[in-house]
Amino acid sequence: MHTTTPRTRAGLMGLRLNVDGTMEDVRITVDPDGTHVSSLNAAIGSDLFDVVGLPNGIDVFVDDEGLYRAEHNLVLSETVRRLGNYPTGYRLHGAGVFVSVDDDGDTVPLTPAQRAEVTTAWLHAVRASNA
Repeated sequence: MHTTTPRTRAGLMGLRLNVDGTMEDVRITVDPDGTHVSSLNAAIGSDLFDVVGLPNGIDVFVDDEGLYRAEHNLVLSETVRRLGNYPTGYRLHGAGVFVSVDDDGDTVPLTPAQRAEVTTAWLHAVRASNA
């Protein structure tokens, strides 16, 4: 099980993939209870989130109710599909925030190699969506 226990009180940086297909850095702050729950929900525009575990210690947080609340995010779906070898037609709705997970299951910032992996998959997804 993944927790959202921080390593530091300052929070961490993640990569948000927006519904319009753009990607940007997003700061995930620490809540008073020591978790990142409120900040992650705010970053993806959700009340409840779900975690899609990907290879190489990458997680993407998505709106658990996205199917009912947000439009299909073609670029996010394709990015995750490329990273996780999900089948064609895999669908996610709304925004997603990419972070990493350590060996203890804690949410941590992406390493430079993970950022490059996510960014490369995103660029391929953007190209595919514009084809």
